[in-house]
Amino acid sequence: AAVASQIVVKLREDLLMRRAWRGCRRRNRYGGEITVGHISDIGCAATAADGHNALAMIARREGETLTALIKRLDRAIRRYHAQGETTDEFNSPSD
Repeated sequence: AAVASQIVVKLREDLLMRRAWRGCRRRNRYGGEITVGHISDIGCAATAADGHNALAMIARREGETLTALIKRLDRAIRRYHAQGETTDEFNSPSD
């Protein structure tokens, strides 16, 4: 029973990840690029750019799942397209 419940949790997490990732790709489809990986002094991070501008640069939070990180990236991309507001968690406001 424990193994079956772990499989269900894993399948649910995979489904949520696919949905979040699909949303990011769809919103950033016009020649954009999405990157997830390690950045020096930042750690694990996700970025989205449209070919000319950075739309979002977000750092993975302590204990945050990859799915949650991608969902936050998706929300940041939506915010950019709706309001023109970029998300920058890498640089301080004075940079």
